[in-house]
Amino acid sequence: MAQALDKTPIDSSITNLLPLPVLMQSSDFNLGIADFHHHFHPEKSEQLGFDTENSRLYRDYAKRLGGLAVRHSRGQLIPRWLHDRYHDTFSGPLLPTTDEDQFKTVVLACAGIVPRQAIELYVPGEARIVEMSDRQYNFVRLRTFYEGADQFKHSKRNKIGSFLVNYVINNSLDELAFRAEVEQKVAEFLRPKNEEQRRNAGRDILAYAIESSVAELIPIHQEAKKERLVKPTNRSLTEVILRFVTTNKLLKYYDSIEDQLGFVLI
Repeated sequence: MAQALDKTPIDSSITNLLPLPVLMQSSDFNLGIADFHHHFHPEKSEQLGFDTENSRLYRDYAKRLGGLAVRHSRGQLIPRWLHDRYHDTFSGPLLPTTDEDQFKTVVLACAGIVPRQAIELYVPGEARIVEMSDRQYNFVRLRTFYEGADQFKHSKRNKIGSFLVNYVINNSLDELAFRAEVEQKVAEFLRPKNEEQRRNAGRDILAYAIESSVAELIPIHQEAKKERLVKPTNRSLTEVILRFVTTNKLLKYYDSIEDQLGFVLI
């Protein structure tokens, strides 16, 4: 009978959501091939968009999108021998199951928050949680990023963006439509003088909606910045989300924004 695997430890200092990274150093890569270690796994789980009953991704795009966004939102470039040792030890972290928890997880992961603790796997059959030195931490953090950050995996980056923007549109626009600072933008979007005004208003409305959606996460992000758990940047969480959607790709969401505003304003 196979030995039961442990659940992957979760960061308990800041996020209470993100799995701990695997400790590694530059000399570890001398022993073979490097892999991309997904922090959210197993891949074939319902929480990550997989229909286990039929052994395929869910046919319903909306049903699988949140899980795929979580799957792609955080990983680590790691030597294969350490990757294998990790999977011999851990079955995976507790995965978010609701749209809200998936959204929080993806935002914090893509914001670049990396805990100071890591999983040490250098002794076969033994896993320890350790505090990383500054040198260890910087090495691990530079190799921890969302899948799709490289130029060859735009489809994965796009899935992250689609999930985040669709979540924001479906969950935050209704509480914004009658706010004084947003009403003018809504009027410009629904009754624009020209297409440029509609594009600009749509982007501003989306930014307001994103800011509302991430309000609960802003203190976590600020604390992570204070503790230097993110790469040095002044980027806000709203900007973190918007960077996943180029100006051209924003246009495909404008019909959804219009539909949602029309529903709210009727």
